Amino acid sequence: MGEDERIIRRAWRRTALVVSIAAVAGVVAGWATSRDEDGWTVALAIFTCVAVLVGLAGMLSLLPASARASSIITQATEDLTRDRRKIITRAIRSCVPLAEDAGPELQHRALTLARGTTVFNGLILVQNLLLFAGAAAPQFARVVTGDGNTIISRIFLALFVIEVVFVAPLLVVRGRRARRYADAATADNDRRTDTPVSVA
Repeated sequence: MGEDERIIRRAWRRTALVVSIAAVAGVVAGWATSRDEDGWTVALAIFTCVAVLVGLAGMLSLLPASARASSIITQATEDLTRDRRKIITRAIRSCVPLAEDAGPELQHRALTLARGTTVFNGLILVQNLLLFAGAAAPQFARVVTGDGNTIISRIFLALFVIEVVFVAPLLVVRGRRARRYADAATADNDRRTDTPVSVA
């Protein structure tokens, strides 16, 4: 998974640059569209434009990396029976590496799945937050100003709060478990490699 990890790290660096450019563009766009208004309206317009552009640009920038991480997860469980998949998922959930009697193939697949899950959950978490932030910002502005149908806007903002309060922690916990499993399994592999073989 070395090449995949390098590609995904480059995607994070690219996204940081894209988001920075989008933020500057949002400030300019927000100021340009409201410069004749009062200070509060200008600030709200800048906030909305920055959130929309950053959310959309960041989400699209991370999309290819998410697809790649998803394919890693798919390949790790491909052609496995349901029982063997359960063995892997239970091991990752418990953060305890599979024993040697599970077989090298299953151990390798479990490690690959754990690494893929760690990367994928982080990407999906950031993508969801960026997407919802970008979509929620105009609704927030509408609620604050009382412009238009605020009921729909309030419902959308409530969905954003649910995303932050419930879905985000779930992704974080699963990602941490997968990372702990990957670290433990890697350390286990290193110990086996470093163990000297006795020669009779």
